[in-house]
Amino acid sequence: MAPKRQLNSLQEHAARIKRHLQDFARQLGISDALRNKTQELISVLQSEFEQSMTARGRAAKLPPTVRQQQLKVASLQYKIRQLKAELKTTQGAKIHGKVHHAWVIRTAFCDPTTAPQALSSLCRDFGLTETKTIGRTYIGQARDAMVEIVKTGNCQEIRVAAEALPCQGCSSISQAVVISHIHDEATAEMKLRSLDADITGRLVRGRYSKIQNNCVYLTFPSGVQHELYHELQPLQKKDALTIGQAILNVADKALSCLTAAERKPWTTLRVHYILTGDGVNTNMASAKKVFTYLRDHARRDGCDVDLRLVVVRCASHVANLVVQVAVVGEILTRPLENSELCGALSRFFKFLMPAYVEEYNASLQAFVLSTLRILEGCPGDENIPFADRREISQGALVHAGSFQVPGNMNLLLSKLVLFLEERPQPTRFWRFAACTRALLRMYLIGIPAEVLEVRTAAPSTENRIRLSRFLSYYKGSNTGQELRKAVLCLSLTEYAQNISSSKSVSESEPTLVRLAKGEVQEKTMLQFERILSALHFDANLDVADVVSGLLVTQIHILHRYQDFTDYPFRLYQITERFNPTGFVAAIEQFLATDAKHLDVGFSLLLQREAWCQGPRGSRDLPAAIRFLTQEDTQEELVRMLTCASASSLDVERAHVQVKRAEKSKVVSVAVASRNYILSRYRLRREGNTVKQSETLRLVKRSCKISASALAMQNVPHLFPRHDGFGAARQEGNITAFREYLQENRSQLEAQASSRRAAARAALQALTPDGTLPMTNKQWLNWLEENEAVWREALRTSHTARKCVSHRLKPSDVHADMKVVARLSPCKEKPSSPTWVKKLLQEKHGHMEYELALDSVFRNGLTPVVAAVQEWVGDVADDADVHRLEIGYGMLLSAKALRFRVLGIDRIALQSRKRQWKQDEASDPEFQDAADLQAEAGLDEGSDSQESLASDAETDAVLEAEEAACVLPEDCPAGEADGGTNVVAEYSNGYFSLEDYVRRRKGDHVKIRLRPRWCCALPEGLGRSEMSKSVTVRDYDCNPDSPQITYLLLRAWALGRSNRPAWLAHVPERRRWWDAELLDLQRDISRLGAPAGTTGCARADALIRSWAPQALQRAG
Repeated sequence: MAPKRQLNSLQEHAARIKRHLQDFARQLGISDALRNKTQELISVLQSEFEQSMTARGRAAKLPPTVRQQQLKVASLQYKIRQLKAELKTTQGAKIHGKVHHAWVIRTAFCDPTTAPQALSSLCRDFGLTETKTIGRTYIGQARDAMVEIVKTGNCQEIRVAAEALPCQGCSSISQAVVISHIHDEATAEMKLRSLDADITGRLVRGRYSKIQNNCVYLTFPSGVQHELYHELQPLQKKDALTIGQAILNVADKALSCLTAAERKPWTTLRVHYILTGDGVNTNMASAKKVFTYLRDHARRDGCDVDLRLVVVRCASHVANLVVQVAVVGEILTRPLENSELCGALSRFFKFLMPAYVEEYNASLQAFVLSTLRILEGCPGDENIPFADRREISQGALVHAGSFQVPGNMNLLLSKLVLFLEERPQPTRFWRFAACTRALLRMYLIGIPAEVLEVRTAAPSTENRIRLSRFLSYYKGSNTGQELRKAVLCLSLTEYAQNISSSKSVSESEPTLVRLAKGEVQEKTMLQFERILSALHFDANLDVADVVSGLLVTQIHILHRYQDFTDYPFRLYQITERFNPTGFVAAIEQFLATDAKHLDVGFSLLLQREAWCQGPRGSRDLPAAIRFLTQEDTQEELVRMLTCASASSLDVERAHVQVKRAEKSKVVSVAVASRNYILSRYRLRREGNTVKQSETLRLVKRSCKISASALAMQNVPHLFPRHDGFGAARQEGNITAFREYLQENRSQLEAQASSRRAAARAALQALTPDGTLPMTNKQWLNWLEENEAVWREALRTSHTARKCVSHRLKPSDVHADMKVVARLSPCKEKPSSPTWVKKLLQEKHGHMEYELALDSVFRNGLTPVVAAVQEWVGDVADDADVHRLEIGYGMLLSAKALRFRVLGIDRIALQSRKRQWKQDEASDPEFQDAADLQAEAGLDEGSDSQESLASDAETDAVLEAEEAACVLPEDCPAGEADGGTNVVAEYSNGYFSLEDYVRRRKGDHVKIRLRPRWCCALPEGLGRSEMSKSVTVRDYDCNPDSPQITYLLLRAWALGRSNRPAWLAHVPERRRWWDAELLDLQRDISRLGAPAGTTGCARADALIRSWAPQALQRAG
């Protein structure tokens, strides 16, 4: 065979000769003989040298030469080098971008307590290139941008859920969405920005601020629940208008997310809005404004909003007040100052114990070595962890004089006496319970006061004063009796605390249903009976005093938890789930209930809707019952009761989370709010990741299930199982197993198919919908796909979030926020005869009185009778009341005790102090939670980690503040009603505005100084200029709307009360004056007159002469 090189050359020559012959044959023309010879030669060349034709009739290409192949290889190698260079460049940029995005995700979602400097150093040490780092400024900007993206995604996922809302039957009304809104306010150490009141445009940065926090959860009919992320809101003042506006900001955002759905199948959105807050009256007043505003602005984004409002008073705060009564005996605004027991507990367990715990432990060990005493039996052993004395009596203790003491004895006493997990705090009064029990153990064990002294260390001046006062109380003769009484009373409050603070679980009854059924009252009554039957075991117990304390505590429990048994919580009775045997009868009773006994926000609207179900909207009882028993209505009621939060502990824990995150530094409200939202999102990410991994593991197992696997699950005893090495753990019966599989194959195949379909659906549900990424991989993909959005958020978020630090001012409140008359059911005002007033003025003790009962009974209840839940008919207006000195006699039965009367004193009715007298006697000055933390007799400061404003002490202060705003008794009766001359909206405790034009009794409006303040400075404002009258037609064209006249008289009141000595005498007066000035400035601005005036030159001149600040600010 010829060489490859020669063969290639001969083929080339043959091809060239063949082409020439073909051209020659074409030129021969008609010469057939020669043409045929030429074609034969072409055929020979083609057959010899394989010059075949292609399928298309063209000759195949000749193989490339060696040079051509070398050039082609060189060209390809060059292209490969170019492509590798481009690929390397592209991959490098891609990897660098992914690494950068990964570090952005890590720094944005890391623990908020981590300092930005530490994160920046970490990014430099482990970055792709050491020269390109992520600075702390960029970290802050990345967090700001990320929180805005998280908020946007959160709103988007709520919109997606709203689009899937089904309608009720064939109507265009959606099924109800339950919004649980828990709100609370606390004083926090955060920087904020606000405008100075005097110099316009001047920015003032404050350090302490009142922060409104909210926890909002939206629950849909499908069972899906979404948390709505919302910013912290700093408040300029804590009044009904400001808090109402803060609540309204959150409600507007929630409703806007729901109504902004693009493809919604409904035109009317039904919303059950549950508002949970503290028990102060300010929250109820703000709820009234919110309800009125939302009902008046029911049209949103082209659809109507059918809103129902349920206001829940926090049950844990009610329990907190009950605990205070158990420890102190009554509600006190300053328990550390007014209660010796609270002061002693706070001094020892909050200040002395953490400072000198080592010395106390050594002294306690020396006491154990010297003398030991065993706790003797006393009532309420279950409340004292020392009750299990078997371990101690069986060798743990030794007699006096022995030096062999087991080591666990010291540990046991230290644990029961010294090392407590809770510290006393007035803002969380249940923390006094453990300290009270520990102090009682110390007293019963017989630990002398010398053990509690500090000898080795030199205490500070403050601690020396605290120690002296504590030891003085500990050595007191009445200390043991007071501690016994407090511990026994605390045992009554345990059920109230546990039930009130419990979270609703799907398998059990919701907390609101348990409270509505009276479970707290029922269990505490049983506990009360058990304690009474055991009081005789303690010979040193003052039974009469303890019974008085127990009765007072039990009465507070019964009275304070009575509100939870009324509407709307009473609606559990008309649900089949919570009242399966009597819900139909309860529905009939509900439909027959008078409107005044129903709450306006929910029950009254539900009753009206039920009565409109008849033909053409007529009242039809069968139709109403059918409506309330249908499945949609029952599900809505159950969902409302289940999703409602009975306590505000969620938002209080959020307060603690915010404060703990910012404990090492003072940050702005915007930064704290950003970190709080990211922390909430981090918790959701962690829970979602764990749940997703667990679900994915189970789903993957079900995706491949077969009929054989189901047969093995159904009859595992027939399938053989081996233990290894030829040993059988279970012999089984493979023949019977195959027969079973063959007989039931069709059923098993159907079951396996359904389970595989369900697994695929569950796997599809785990796939994110793209609204809010969760995992790091999803975030990386989102950042790559939305690079422009991310860059824009980085550029604008930091500046845009500065407004979060601005305080919510009265000028930011909506002008059309009206007040509804009531939300809760009406309660008949009980009559107060003279004998009841005598009892109320005494407050404590055992009384004796004789009542003359009438023959006709009525349903009116006196306050005292209402507390013990007994019915009494009409009685004489007066009766002799005597205070009895009681001594314990004997135990008659488990529910009856015999007492002896040791003395008797007649009670005379004292003249009642007026409201201003009571205020002056108690001097109620509003203080922040930090001020209320101060130690008795010392200026201690506050615990910034735990000082929350929603507590028993603050509740009592705010209740006193609300009471101070009530009109004094010297006002005309019922002046707050519309049937009198007094305009309640512009009347207060200092001035009364009377409109005689409205009642057609004159043509003027008058404002007068209340008689209380008609005395010399600084107590009063003097006896001159006690009133001012203005003719309406001189300033207002419409007498029925005397706006300018009202403004003029209010300006006169401000000028009349602008006396430095009077304002400085009580700080509350200055705060009232400043608030009234701001309200007047705001109302003048709302008139819209040029240059910020009233539009009436005569009125402007008078206002400038009386209160020029009003027009200066308005202008």
